[in-house]
This record gives sequence, structure tokens and C-alpha cells, in this order.
Amino acid sequence: MTGATDPDRERGATDPYTVRRFRPEDRDGVIALDRIVWDRDRGPDWFRWKYESNPFVDDVPVFVVERDGQIVGARPFMAFRIRTGETVVDALQPSDTMVHPDHRRRGLFTRMTRRAIAAYADEEPSLLFNYPNDAARPGYEKLGWRTVGPQVTFYRIQDPARLLSARFDAAAEPLVRRTVRPLVRAVRRPPSRLPRRADVDVASQRGVPHATLASLYEGSVPRRFHALRDEALLAWRFGSPVWSRRTYLARRDGTAVAALVARTRTLADGVTVTQIADVLPMAGDEYERGAATTLLGPVVRDHAESTLIAAITGPIRSAALERHGFRPDDRPPLSWVRDRSKTLAVRPMRLSASSWTLDGRPIDDPANWTGTFVERDTT
Repeated sequence: MTGATDPDRERGATDPYTVRRFRPEDRDGVIALDRIVWDRDRGPDWFRWKYESNPFVDDVPVFVVERDGQIVGARPFMAFRIRTGETVVDALQPSDTMVHPDHRRRGLFTRMTRRAIAAYADEEPSLLFNYPNDAARPGYEKLGWRTVGPQVTFYRIQDPARLLSARFDAAAEPLVRRTVRPLVRAVRRPPSRLPRRADVDVASQRGVPHATLASLYEGSVPRRFHALRDEALLAWRFGSPVWSRRTYLARRDGTAVAALVARTRTLADGVTVTQIADVLPMAGDEYERGAATTLLGPVVRDHAESTLIAAITGPIRSAALERHGFRPDDRPPLSWVRDRSKTLAVRPMRLSASSWTLDGRPIDDPANWTGTFVERDTT
């Protein structure tokens, strides 16, 4: 950090809290705090993957709050390179924000965020973007973020009984059962016939072939803002120790023309989640879109034991997802039981009248963004 102002500098010696950058000896304290706040079991391998091995920053992009030698708050970031056409900028995404329950409502979230913005003011990242829920969004807006638009997720509910028992109490059962009935019908209904290219062969493999996916991405780069998908990004994002992954490839005459990455994990409540984590190419003609859509059927077939499958529209259109039994969470029946919606929000690192555009286009216009689960903080 060079020349940045520390917003905590004038608080004085009586302040019991110290807000500072992460140090290597903080790792165990941050992981312990994560366990308390998020009620999950993450270990050193997960922390090293997500924050220490990020290929786009030289430091560990985490800020902490210390009191009496204990880590009581943490404000981590994930680093991306956001691309639009040939323009590429460094960006940070807030993730896994943590404040110990005994130290909440003392402004620590705000202090950590301001400290981070000040620290990076003179460095490379020029953009902040993330997906806060309804409860968190007002706090970000007070710190200069603007709302871009709601983020819709499509779900294929395959084991409603498991989901019902894991996520809802008895008082909610009548509403949930009314919600589940049309979802069950959608899943049990055979998918309607989708356009399929006779000259496309479909195969799958364990893991993620980073070079193949990077090549598909470069073959048709979207004009809208998104995370640049080079081999470094793909190796990092698909290196999480929490998920298992399988890649589906559509080939024509032996050459890959489309790919889909599915990843799966089982949560502590027994719910098994599969995500359609990425689809490539992200842009393309009708042939490429048809080839990508062809991969949906094998994914659904191979993950029949998952409680649910989640997807985001983009290379695969919403109509194709719905024909395979997926339903969006922004309208009934899923909107009836959705806990909190998520919204894309953005902020330039350095606020000015001109900083709200990138390559001449507003960064707070939802029409200028695209993406998949690669862009979202999903462990």
C-alpha cells in the first residue's frame, strides 16, 4: 500500500479494536471465526485455495479485526479480472464477511470495508462487485455501492422430501407442500424435444480441462462485463476442495464446440447440491448455443441423486432450462419460499463522476453484465 489513508488512524489508543491487513498467523483465527459465524467446517486447505492461491493478487486480500489477541472480524475478498471486449480491469469481490456474534452492531463491518477500500485506493483493483442479499445490501449502498439488478437462479428440485425435512419447520409445511407439487410435476415430466445437432458427440470426464475451456472462451468472448476465463482463473475457481466436478464436452469432428462444468457437494443438512457452474462459449451463434443446450440432458441424467440442480441463464437460455424441469426463484412457486433474494451490486474503487463507466459503458446497467456461478461467491 502506498500513500493510502487509514480511516482508523484517528481512533486513538482507547479503541479496543484493531482493523488491519491479514497476517499468516491469523489463518487459524479466521477459520475458527468462519466456523462460528457460518456454522460450517472449513479447513486450512479451503482458506489457502480461496484466498492465498488467488492468481490475480500478490497479497492475501483479507482484512481482520483483532481484540485482545483474538480475531473477531474478517473481511475477505476474491480477486478477478473483469473483461468487456478487449478491455480488462482488476476487480475485487467481498466474500465470507464475518463478525463474531459478541461484537456485532459496533460498526466493524463498515470499518473493515472502509479500511480495505483505503488500502487498495492506490493499487491495481479498480472495481468492487458482489451479490449481497436483501439484509446486507443497504449496508453496501451506504458505503457507495449501487444496485445493478436481481440475480435469478433456476432450480431443478429432484428430492423435495429431503429438501422439505432439511430446510423447513412444521409450521411452514402447508405452504412448502403447495410449492413443491408443481416442482415435482415439472421434474417428472419428460423434457420436451430440444434442438440437437446430429454431428455433435457428447462425452464427460472427471475434473476440468482448463486449456480446453479457455480455448472455447476465447473463441467467442462476450461484450458484456464478466470474469475473464483464462487457464489461471479456471484452475483457481475450479480448485475448491469442497466440490467434486465433472465436465461435459460437445464435439464436432473431434473438436470441442461447447462445454459445461457441473460441480456437486453435500451440505451439513444432508442436501446434495449440483451446480451448472459454467457453460462455454459464453457467447456464440445458434449452433454453439444448441451444442451447449445438448449437454443439459446428460447432466440431469448423471446427477439424478442430487437433491437439486442449480443453474444461471446465459449461454443456456431460460426456455431450455424450463423444458428440463428447472424453475426460476423470482416467480411462483419458488418465490413463495425463497428466503432472501440476491442482487448484483458494484462500486468503483475510486469514486468520481467518470468512474461509473468501463469502456464507455455504465457499470450499474444490468444489460452490461453476464456470468455464471464462476462470478458468484459459492464456496
